[in-house]
Amino acid sequence: MFRLSRKMSLFPQSFEDETVYAYAVSELERLLKLSGSSVQRKGSSGQTRKFQLTLVNEGSKPNDENPNLSGIKWDGYRLTVGKNRIVITARESRGILYGVYELAERLGFVFLKPGEEGECRPLASPSGLTEGVFTFNPRFPHRGIYAHGLSEANAEEWLRFFAKLKLNAVGVAEKYLGLARKFGFRCEVGGHGLTELIPRQLFQEKPEIFRMSQPEDFFGKRQADYNACLTNPEAGRIIKQAYKEKLRKHSGVYALHAWPEDLPGGGWCLCSRCRSLSPSDQALLAVRYLGEAVEEEQSPVRVPMLVYHDTIPAPSLMKPHAKSFLLFAPRERCYGHALNDPECRRNRFYLNSLQAWSELYQDIPDAHTFEYYLDQVLFRGMYPFLPEVILKDMMVYESCGIKSHMVLQVGGVSLAPEYNLLLFAR
Repeated sequence: MFRLSRKMSLFPQSFEDETVYAYAVSELERLLKLSGSSVQRKGSSGQTRKFQLTLVNEGSKPNDENPNLSGIKWDGYRLTVGKNRIVITARESRGILYGVYELAERLGFVFLKPGEEGECRPLASPSGLTEGVFTFNPRFPHRGIYAHGLSEANAEEWLRFFAKLKLNAVGVAEKYLGLARKFGFRCEVGGHGLTELIPRQLFQEKPEIFRMSQPEDFFGKRQADYNACLTNPEAGRIIKQAYKEKLRKHSGVYALHAWPEDLPGGGWCLCSRCRSLSPSDQALLAVRYLGEAVEEEQSPVRVPMLVYHDTIPAPSLMKPHAKSFLLFAPRERCYGHALNDPECRRNRFYLNSLQAWSELYQDIPDAHTFEYYLDQVLFRGMYPFLPEVILKDMMVYESCGIKSHMVLQVGGVSLAPEYNLLLFAR
């Protein structure tokens, strides 16, 4: 049985520019002090090895054995608990950070909301930990939040909290990218940005690159409001060039979003060429331009294909670009039932859509969900608790091959703790 002593020794490894690992070490020191133990940081235990963190009781020494990484997936981690020492081992630095939080929870901490006031400390001296080797792997390689509610006042504490919940991906505003990387997140930026890729001031000079709001035989006219005339080659050229400029400014992000307008219907072009393309086909054509820009720039960035509003039905003509990935966002679905509930006709439509899009993207990796379990705008502040829906949805998405799961957090937290967030993360 391992028990914390009043004095502990910590043996971190030394790495150049390993920000996440350094943060994990500082977090373990902080949490141990809150548990009543003083901590002395000492030199590396034996050989330099990546990634490992050793904690020993006063008077004990760390082992010099090389870590066994077999059975650890992605940012999973292993706790090796001995009588006088605990070793955290992982393949990635953020696995060490998640191992620190796992150890804290086993010592009695509970993380319920952002800030230290959201940390419930052990009410008594931590009980002993059973000796043994314990391996923890996430169910999915990427779990995260599109955190649209962050502000200068709360961004750091929310990102710290997401890390405590072992979430590893975020969609954030550009100004928070550096902060998010400190905590090990895979980062995505952008949103409904297709319209801004074609400057509206070009309308007088080149009206033909803008959408036609009515067919030509119904007094059709060009409008400089939403999206573009996506079958026009000049529109495609301008979109690609503008996206390339954005790519050059966003090195290191996983995905750069430039979705069509946030409209439940409309916003597409109805000229004689475009009107033969459904909204989903037009959206895929836009994604093709973006994917070609990525290829020409030789960028690692991925391009999301947002399946949302009137792009929920699968396309009939266009095929996905290899640099894109599926982003399934069923906002108008029913949240009173899981996606595969046979009693829910509304969700049957969304499940059929998911299956059709998943088949279309079956050879292109890393499809994402974009769920709304935390969307206080959608729920109008009613804040429904959705444990059964979330759990069953994850089974449905897993059966469709989706391994990256993101939820939108918007509208502020009406109640704290945010129970759907805690359950989704768990």
